[in-house]
Amino acid sequence: MNMIRPERPDDLAQIRAVNELAFGQQEEALLVDQLRADGDVLASLVAMGTDGMIAGHILFSRLDLLFDDGGAADAAALAPVAVRPDRQRQGIGKALVRAGIDTCGARALSAIVVLGHPEYYPQFGFSADLARSLRAPFSGEAFMAMELTPGILRDRQGAVRYAKAFGLPVIGAVIGAVIEEPV
Repeated sequence: MNMIRPERPDDLAQIRAVNELAFGQQEEALLVDQLRADGDVLASLVAMGTDGMIAGHILFSRLDLLFDDGGAADAAALAPVAVRPDRQRQGIGKALVRAGIDTCGARALSAIVVLGHPEYYPQFGFSADLARSLRAPFSGEAFMAMELTPGILRDRQGAVRYAKAFGLPVIGAVIGAVIEEPV
C-alpha cells in the first residue's frame, strides 16, 4: 500500500512530473504551480510508492460558494488528481481521493466540487444532482458536488467562484479535456 501524506517543498519537481506524465501535457502541472503560487491550495497530497518516488498527487483549492439567499460557504475544488501511468489502476487515485475528502472534512469545509468522469466520482459521494443548483463555468453530468456539511447544497441556488488560476488561458484547454479515463 502507498503511504499518503501532505506535499513537502522537496516534492514539487516530482509532483510536476507526475502531473505531466499522467496527463501527457504540462497544463495541469502549470495549474498546480499557479494555485500554489497564489496561495489557493487547501490540500495537496502525495502517494508515495514503495520505490520512494511519488506515485500520485491530488490537489484541492479554494472555492467560494455564494448562495442566492445571501449565505456563503468555504468549499474546495478537486483538481487535478494524477497517477503515474505505470502505477495506474492500482487504487492509488481512489486512495488519494478518499484521503483528500477526509482532509477537507477535517478543515471544516462545507463541500467539494469536481469536474470529472461521471462514472468514477460518484463512488466517493459526488453527485451531479447536487451540483445542478450551482452556477459555474460548466455543467452537465461531469460537474459534481459533495456535501461535507449535510444539507449545505440541498434546495439552495448559488454560484461557485474558483481560484483565479482556473481562469488563465492555458487552463482553458484543460477544462475541455478533464473527463479523461479514471485513475
